[in-house]
Amino acid sequence: MKNWEVRERKKIREFERERQRSEERKTEEKKEARRLREFLEDYDDERDDPKYYKYDLLGRLFINAVSNAFSLVDHSKKFEEYICALSVRNALKTHSGNNYHSEIN
Repeated sequence: MKNWEVRERKKIREFERERQRSEERKTEEKKEARRLREFLEDYDDERDDPKYYKYDLLGRLFINAVSNAFSLVDHSKKFEEYICALSVRNALKTHSGNNYHSEIN
């Protein structure tokens, strides 16, 4: 019986500690929510964006994306020119071959 009473007192203390931790967590969550709400209410894009956003990084990423796009356009133009040159070359071969055969006959 005595062991059971000791165990019950121990469990009561554990439950009390857990309840206190839970209350502390809720209090901290309320404080954090209040801080975030105040931050968002006071946030001014023009004033605070340079502080919280890395425009240099965004600018570099944008420049890289644009240069890659121009590079792709340049490559596609070169490819089109190559295809055009091949088709002209093939047309000339076919045309000159036909003339050669027609001159022989």
